[in-house]
Amino acid sequence: MNPFGRILLPLLLGLLLANCATSSPEQLAERYKTQCINRGYQPGTDAYADCLVQVEGEREGRIDARRREMVDQRQPMYGTR
Repeated sequence: MNPFGRILLPLLLGLLLANCATSSPEQLAERYKTQCINRGYQPGTDAYADCLVQVEGEREGRIDARRREMVDQRQPMYGTR
């Protein structure tokens, strides 16, 4: 990995993790509620509860995808300098 990548990758990882850490569980719950209401679900219904679970899963999926991308970018390129 070139020197630029050795500096940039940890910086990006730190920013990503800092972004995740800035939202408290309460803030995330409010964000999920707002998203589900904006999608047309009525609070107190089973569909609304399902939406909350789905929105949380979508967020976790995005975080996992970002982590995989970062790991893939860190893979050594053997035979090159």
